[in-house]
Amino acid sequence: MISAQLDDAIAQQVFDNLQGLDGTEIFRQVADVYEALTLERFQAQDSPDGVPWAALSPVTLRQRQRRGNTRTTILRDTGLLRSTVRGVHSEWSAGITVGGPGSWAAVHQRGNPSNTFGGSPAPIPARPMIPEGDLPPRYVPRLLEPIEEAIADALLGGF
Repeated sequence: MISAQLDDAIAQQVFDNLQGLDGTEIFRQVADVYEALTLERFQAQDSPDGVPWAALSPVTLRQRQRRGNTRTTILRDTGLLRSTVRGVHSEWSAGITVGGPGSWAAVHQRGNPSNTFGGSPAPIPARPMIPEGDLPPRYVPRLLEPIEEAIADALLGGF
């Protein structure tokens, strides 16, 4: 007969390693990934689900040209909105914020079909930058990566 056994000292070491995980550091890393994913939206000009953002309206393009800005990138006129993207975290959670007081972040995220400009209708289409509700499937593996790495390190630590 042949047999093998897991030494309880090894099992105890694994449990100790898991209990010693630093959630704050892990979720700081998750927040960094979330921030990178959000900044990618500005580069790709698409929603978290991969839907392309609506093109700039002729009115917006004319306004930019009057100010000497010939860029046609969406939501990147001055770079101010993009510069407000921040990953946030606590001991056991991570998230993302965009915008601040007086920011147009919520308007661009959800759109404003009732917007007017110079007394004329000028609807602003939704251009989602962050997920609302469930995470898009393409986000999940990247957001879980720091957690999986920390658990793997804890499980294999010292072996």
